[in-house]
Order: sequence, then structure tokens, then C-alpha cells
Amino acid sequence: MSEMLFHPGDTIGGFAVLVHCGAGAFGQVYLVRDGSERKLALKVLSPDRRGERELAGLLRFQRATHPNLLRIGKISTLPDGRIFYTMDPADNAATPPDYAPDTLARRMRERGPLPPGELKNIMLELAEGLAALHRTHLTHRDIKPENILFINGRATLADAGAVGEFDGSTLVGTPDYLPPEVCLGKRAFTAADDCRALGLVLYSALTNEAPRKFPSTPLTLALPEEIALFKAAERACTPPGVSAYRFRELLRHPEKAAPRRKRRRIAFAAATVLTLCIISAVTTAAYLKKRQPTPAPAPDQKEVSVKYSKAFVQKMKSDGAELHAEQERMRSPAVQPVGMNRRNEVNSAEPTAAELVNKYRLPGDGEKLVGRWLAVCADFDRRTSLAYTVRNDALVAKLTAEKKAKLPYGIADFCGNEMRSRKLIDILLRDYTPAKRQQLETALQYRRDALEKFLKKLPPEELAKWR
Repeated sequence: MSEMLFHPGDTIGGFAVLVHCGAGAFGQVYLVRDGSERKLALKVLSPDRRGERELAGLLRFQRATHPNLLRIGKISTLPDGRIFYTMDPADNAATPPDYAPDTLARRMRERGPLPPGELKNIMLELAEGLAALHRTHLTHRDIKPENILFINGRATLADAGAVGEFDGSTLVGTPDYLPPEVCLGKRAFTAADDCRALGLVLYSALTNEAPRKFPSTPLTLALPEEIALFKAAERACTPPGVSAYRFRELLRHPEKAAPRRKRRRIAFAAATVLTLCIISAVTTAAYLKKRQPTPAPAPDQKEVSVKYSKAFVQKMKSDGAELHAEQERMRSPAVQPVGMNRRNEVNSAEPTAAELVNKYRLPGDGEKLVGRWLAVCADFDRRTSLAYTVRNDALVAKLTAEKKAKLPYGIADFCGNEMRSRKLIDILLRDYTPAKRQQLETALQYRRDALEKFLKKLPPEELAKWR
């Protein structure tokens, strides 16, 4: 199936082929257009057992409906017997007229670690879609970044070819995201294994590391939001695992990452160790007291009084007066400026936090531009969150499209990185010490350089619109 079956301009079951998106073991995917000029994604399945397996998964997958689950359209056959089906197309990650599906794998490959705020929203959407799938007693069994699409800006679980029942025992999926005991055939796949795979996806998107490196913690995780997401991923990947609902709650409330049962065991073990230490200390003290020999009686001591001569006392008073006079002289205005000047010379070698911030202030009108962009982003995020809370999918899609039109050329992504830099700088300023000067200086210079590079990429008409 590696050779392209259809080319742009051909028709597949009445659908006009626009772009060949890619090929895999289970079939080939195309971007097509139907009779009403609507764009769809179409997949032609392999004419073998793999195609039959994906068709069975599709029929099961149609039982679950949710905005974060891929919607399957028409399922039909070609004259040569091949099966094809249509589905919602992913957002375009390329510049029109080119087309490239917007997937989580593509974002991770092009951008590296994703900002924690954006990543948390993606994981919450995927957890809700996975919970809807589990409610129908189905498991996805192949969750990985390549199978997570963005449709109308919303993270969506795709590729239903491996979907199976709760009691399914067929070994399918990607080994890097499967538990070792499932790969070895020691037990069947469970719903908690779906959540484990989603936790590994979260780990890879957060750290830019391969899933097989879990649970190693990179040194780059410094922000509280990043650490909270890592704990949620760690909890989802730790046996016996969690449900999709529990994983969603861990993302919303990271303080619940430690299970209550585990906290009880830790508290009980700590109390037991403390009790044993107290008993051991008391027993040892009693034993040493019993073995300690009785000390011999001390000889009688007579009180000895020392009398100083008048000359000695006078000399001590004179020395004390001279010392006091020298201290007063050092505090006098005639001497103090010399010490202050010396102190200022020492301090000038180590700039203060305020001097560093002033030194690396954003150039020109950059501060005003960034402030306006952040205000627009915050307004769109607030309205989108409200629409998502009331399950108004049409309004969410509308706001997402408006945000892309209002903030093109990657302005929204730049604002996410800007907020990330500001949080790090706030942490460094809050606990500023001369030893942290280099770290703060690097963060501030990075922020300045990033803005200068971004301003060079923006078209002049776009900058003129915001100035």
C-alpha cells in the first residue's frame, strides 16, 4: 500500500481527490471534496486482514459520539472491493493552497515542548473524549501523538482501527505506548492502559522526550504548571492506573496526584518508624544508665575571691573609654561617607534585579505590541472557555477561527511563549540573589531576542495594524 492509488483530480466513490495526505499499514488517506464543495478526509483500507480489522473497529467506534472523538461519515466500497470511509478533515498546518494535517505529532516535531497552558487544555479535551469512549465499553488501544488531530482547533482522538471491546484480547497498538505485560501477552488490554498511553503522550509533549524514557525527569521542568502536569502523567502511568475521569481530575486539581490510599500507607509507615525509634531510644537510655558507674564524690572546694588593685581597674576603664570613642568616631559624618563610597563600589560590581530588568527592557514599542497581543489572547481564551463550559461547539469553533484571523502569523503561539518567560522571570525576581544573576540575565536577554526575531518575521502591514 506504499504506492499512491489515486492522484489529485481522480474520483473515489463520487469524491474528488485534492491531496494525498499519507499512507500507513492500514490504508491511504486523501483530502477530498464532495458534491456540495465540502472538504472531507477519505481513507481507503487495505484489501487484507488489516483492512477487515479496521472496519470492525470503525463499526464499534460509531457507537461513541463526542466532540473530541473523530466523526465517521460514509462507509462504502469501491468497484474492486476495497473499503473506504470519510471523516472530518484535520485543520491545515501548512500555508494554503498546500495542505498538511494538523496533528499533535507535527506540533511536537516543529515546536518542541508545548507550553503547559496549551498542553493542559489539549489533555483535558482528550480525557473527556476518552471518557465518552469508555462509557460505551470500548477502548482505543492506539493512543499516540500521530493519532491526535486538531479539528476546528479542538484536540480529537482519531484512527479507530484498533478500537475494541473491554474484554478484547487481540494484541494491537504501538509498543512504546503499551504496558510491558500487555506486550508479553500476560494480560489483556484495559481502559486504564488507554489512560497510561495518554499519560505517556503528555510526558512526551511536555518534555520532548521519547515515551520509553519515562519516568526520568528533565532538568528543564521548572515552572509549577509543568511539574503539576508531570505528576499527573506519572500518576496515570503508575499501576494500577487511573480512569479517564480520574485523569481529567488530576489535570484540573494536580494536588490530588497522590492517591489517598498511598498517603495512608506513608503516614502509617512514618508513625511506625517513629514509634520504634522512641522505644529504642528509651531502652538504650535505661541500659546506659544502669551500666554507668557511680561518680566519685568531689573534694570539698573553697570559694576563692579575687581582688584587683585600683591601678588595674583604672586601666580597664581607660581602655573601655578609648574603644567607645573610636566607635563613635567611625559613626561620625566625617568618616561615614568613605565607608559608603566603598560599599557602593562593591555593590556596583553585582547589578541588582532592577538594573537588569532596566538593561534588558524590550526594544522600542515592543512592550506595547506584546501587551496588546496578550490582551486579545486573554479575551479570546476567556470567551472560548465559557463557550466550552456550556458545550457550545459552534461558538467554540467560531471563536477559534476569529482568533486565528485576528492573530495570524503565529502571534498567539508567541504570546504563549511570552507568558512562559514572564512566569520564569517573576520566579527569579521573587527569590532574587546575586547568585541567580546569570539565570535572570539569560532569561531577560532571551525574551528580548525572541521579540526581535519575531518582529522581523511579521509583515509590515501587520505591525502597522497594531501600532
